[in-house]
Amino acid sequence: MTYALEELVDTVDEIAETSFPDLEFLDPSGVLEVNARVSSVSTVRIELPSNEYFHLSSVQIDAEGVDDLVTATERVASSNWKGYGQLLAQGTLFDPDHRGTGFHTKKEQFPWVEFRFDRPVELRRLRFRNRGNATALRARGLRVRVRTAGGRWTTIYDGAERAQAFVRATEGIFGGVHDVEAAEGGGVVPAAADLVQLLTQVHLREYGPALVRDLAQIPISPAARAQFRDLVSQKVLGRRELEWTSHGVRRSFRFWKPAEKERYVAYSMELVADLRELTPHVCLGFGSVLAVVRDKDLIPHDDDLDIIVGFEPHEAAKIGDALRLIEKHLGARGYTVAGKNTAHRLVSRRPDKKVDVFVGIFEGDEIAWYPGRRGDLSRQIVFPAQEVEFLGTKCAIPARAETYLERIYGPGWKVPDRHFKHTWDRRGYADLIR
Repeated sequence: MTYALEELVDTVDEIAETSFPDLEFLDPSGVLEVNARVSSVSTVRIELPSNEYFHLSSVQIDAEGVDDLVTATERVASSNWKGYGQLLAQGTLFDPDHRGTGFHTKKEQFPWVEFRFDRPVELRRLRFRNRGNATALRARGLRVRVRTAGGRWTTIYDGAERAQAFVRATEGIFGGVHDVEAAEGGGVVPAAADLVQLLTQVHLREYGPALVRDLAQIPISPAARAQFRDLVSQKVLGRRELEWTSHGVRRSFRFWKPAEKERYVAYSMELVADLRELTPHVCLGFGSVLAVVRDKDLIPHDDDLDIIVGFEPHEAAKIGDALRLIEKHLGARGYTVAGKNTAHRLVSRRPDKKVDVFVGIFEGDEIAWYPGRRGDLSRQIVFPAQEVEFLGTKCAIPARAETYLERIYGPGWKVPDRHFKHTWDRRGYADLIR
């Protein structure tokens, strides 16, 4: 049996929406409703099956004859992170309009919260609202259990079991599918089962590096791979304000509000100023220059800004030396510097989003940042940087920005290409990255 690639994406999406709407609980501010009529309930317990922080925004318990959950229950958590024990005691989480954090445990194995009634009640329904940001994913596998007056515990909802049931449902439909037709002359895509597995991962909100790696290993053409990413972004991820970018599944700039963009650009220029205390050779680079020069806005399918830093050989002989200078300099100024990439580090300062900081080494009149072809850029093309107004902030970009873009992206740089990939040729930089 053969499916069109778009039909494959649509069918899995329909299974998730119609039969497993509770999967949406893992989205920011996601809501989970559990309808369960249970008599003589003395305790409601919610728990996670993992080593994790546990936090939700609100909990509603609909029980006959219970009007005030604050006075009718004792709230007990396995632990309390920072001052959240007091918040739990106040019962703030019972407010259905509450959008902050209603309770927050420490990171621990199998965290839990119990709601102990002052008398047995007739339980009708429960409603949970997740946190309003990416940490909502921590509630993966949420389990709801109730204890009756006789001491018996019963599980009335198990998120991990629901996830397994969803996987079985997709396997049941696509078990006999061996290939998929790609659109626009892409031919037949083999290993349909592998694509279905990726789709189930997306619906289960498993957005980690394995998703990108697994797609890259499926034996399909680059065109079919790009089509698959686009379909998943348009039909599934878009309503979650996410997109499958070249970096993986991210909240790309197309979903950012203007004020968010302006704050991020301003923060990035503060980072440039701090880096210039280390060396004057600092400005925006790569796709960030495209954003300033071509788009006059953050590129819709991108999700971060890039800063490039140049070092003289006497300052840093190799790229690793330059990265260590960045780590030491910014770490001393309160930044978090993360990552083990050969070419760059991820730099952040709460609550700001990460910025990629790339390093390069001057070689006479030339300088290059990995990725990219060594020897393509001269000092005069990049430094001293010029300043231009961008989203309310004066931003540093290469001195000859259009020449820089042509050297990095080729003569077609003026036409957006959301599937562009840099050349990561380690051989050309072997002496600098050893």
